[in-house]
Amino acid sequence: MDGLRLRFCCLAILIETGSNDCSHVVQQSGFAQRLELDRARSAAAEATGLDVVLYVGELAEGRSGAERMLAERGGPDSVLVAVDPAARRLEIVTGERAAERLTDRACGFVALAMTSSFAAGDLVGGIRDGLQVLSDQAARSETRHLDTL
Repeated sequence: MDGLRLRFCCLAILIETGSNDCSHVVQQSGFAQRLELDRARSAAAEATGLDVVLYVGELAEGRSGAERMLAERGGPDSVLVAVDPAARRLEIVTGERAAERLTDRACGFVALAMTSSFAAGDLVGGIRDGLQVLSDQAARSETRHLDTL
């Protein structure tokens, strides 16, 4: 991994939805939905200072594929949110420094927000909501000193 050390959240969730295959939602999604996901990802990156990588598609190798994807595309300040709608699977993988702000518990909150919407058949809304929770959980805290107020 070329010196890249990753700390992986211990999170793998099978997405339970009412249908067997909701991958058509992303494949048939229009420009507006893709733009909404890109805005949500960008907002999460801006709010946290982390490199937020969003992947929606087949994760043929499951968890190991998600870990490899983050190792190839990200760094220690990265978090990968990977959703495989057809397999009903969600993986959240964090780089080493990102894990300092996104604990396993925080990633669990992200997954809960996402899977609640997924169960209702709202893939795009679930991803958007999950990225908002990710932002809230890992937001940069501003340090204020009393002598500078």
